[in-house]
Amino acid sequence: MGCCTCKVSTIIYCILQCLSLVFTVLGTAFGQYKLKSDTQNADGDMNWDGYVKDDYCVTLWGAKDKCYSGGYSKASTKDFYKGCPNRQKRFRAAEVLSIISIVLIALAAIFGFISLCCCSCLRVVCLILGIITVGTLCVVWAMVADSFNNKHDDFNIAAVVDANSYCGKLQPIYNYDAGFALLIVGWALQFINCIIVMLPC
Repeated sequence: MGCCTCKVSTIIYCILQCLSLVFTVLGTAFGQYKLKSDTQNADGDMNWDGYVKDDYCVTLWGAKDKCYSGGYSKASTKDFYKGCPNRQKRFRAAEVLSIISIVLIALAAIFGFISLCCCSCLRVVCLILGIITVGTLCVVWAMVADSFNNKHDDFNIAAVVDANSYCGKLQPIYNYDAGFALLIVGWALQFINCIIVMLPC
């Protein structure tokens, strides 16, 4: 197909797609949960102050002392949730789906830029990629929210490295962190772009 004379919607799509890519990459890397100040577990017998002052957080990939630094100085997902096998599986799935989402968003952005020059039929490809990404990202943040609000496994407290991994719902001891909000924004932009990409102009 040839070029469209009006490309306003495609330009907006490309801009939002790039923003969605940035938000999703940062959301995947940054913390999903951050310990509350003066945190105790549900039974009130565990204090986590030492981690709070060290900027402790939990990402999709594990636990970190310094939330916005590289590396996982506390534990990987496998080690952090080794006493919580069901939760471990959820976060492993979230890791895979987050990577798939990033790849799909990047591909859709590339196709969007190509459609600015020619081949408006790529809009359909962008729409398909967008719909898939809306689904994969939704599962990622839904798994994070599920662990925040629900108990998994049959264990109350599971030992990890040199701390404790709590298998119950995380809401009593954690707050959502910036990474979760960024994933939501990235997902919302994908949803909006599924509409924008099909606009005639």
